[in-house]
Amino acid sequence: PKQVALVLANVRTWSYWQFFPCEPSKRHGVHYDLVFYVSREHAPTRVALEAAFANATWREHCFNDVRVVDASAVVAERADRYGPGTLAMFYSMFAEPGTATHARAFAARAPDYMLWCEPDLVPLRRAWLDALYERHVALASGAPFWVAGSIPRYPDSRGDYHLNGNALYA
Repeated sequence: PKQVALVLANVRTWSYWQFFPCEPSKRHGVHYDLVFYVSREHAPTRVALEAAFANATWREHCFNDVRVVDASAVVAERADRYGPGTLAMFYSMFAEPGTATHARAFAARAPDYMLWCEPDLVPLRRAWLDALYERHVALASGAPFWVAGSIPRYPDSRGDYHLNGNALYA
């Protein structure tokens, strides 16, 4: 809940022309789903997120499904904190189809690709979702990948060689 304001500000920028997630005319015939994980059942967080995308123009143009998943469905209460809870939420995305953990994380189907975005990841251009799709199609057809991302690029990040979660996963 403490990062909800950051997520809401980020999502609001998607309505601006220069940060619209997709080019509505492209759609690529793919099915983009947008899933928000909430660290524990927190009604105000769920209401705020759902209100933010209820009437957003990008919702109908760029996503087939937009939903909020209560991460407590995949994270034990004692582990629902930064560190173990974050990892449990992340790994639930790779749960075996047909298992209870997988069913709680996804509606009816497993994704072929997943973009994991932390609240501080913001778009830098229009049609950023399409650009990621085009990039992963090119990567997958030429050289299959499991993860595509960047090392940290913040001040004083020398020697900090990890992905920090913001990446595209296959």
